[in-house]
Amino acid sequence: MEVYQYLRRGQRNQETRKQEEGTQGWPSTWPDLSYLLKSLKKSIIFLRLTPAMDGHKAIIKFKNGYGLEIFKYLEDDFFEMVVIEFPREKRDEYEFATNTAMAHFNVGYCEEDIAKICVQVSKLR
Repeated sequence: MEVYQYLRRGQRNQETRKQEEGTQGWPSTWPDLSYLLKSLKKSIIFLRLTPAMDGHKAIIKFKNGYGLEIFKYLEDDFFEMVVIEFPREKRDEYEFATNTAMAHFNVGYCEEDIAKICVQVSKLR
C-alpha cells in the first residue's frame, strides 16, 4: 500500500506540473527572441516558443536546414543551445547536428550570445 501511495503521489505531481506548464507563457525575463532575431528574418523558416519540463524551449529553423534548440531552466541564469538539423520537411522532426564545424552544444548568458550562435548556425552549409 505504501508503494502505491508513493507512485500515485508522483503521478499527481506530474499532472499538476503539466497543468502549470500549459498555462505558462514565454518568460518575460527572457529576451524577446522575435526582436533579437529581426536581422535574420530572411533566413528563419520558423520560430516556436513552448513551455517544457522545468523551463522553456525555443526551436528555430533556418533555410539552410539547420536550426537551434534553445532551452532555459526556470532556476538558471544561462541558456543551453544545441545545433540541430532537419533531415525532413517536418518541423517537429530534428536531430542533433554533430557533423558541423561549430560546437553542437553551446551555453549563453545574454541576448548577444544567442544572436551570435544564431548567425553562425544560419551560415552553416
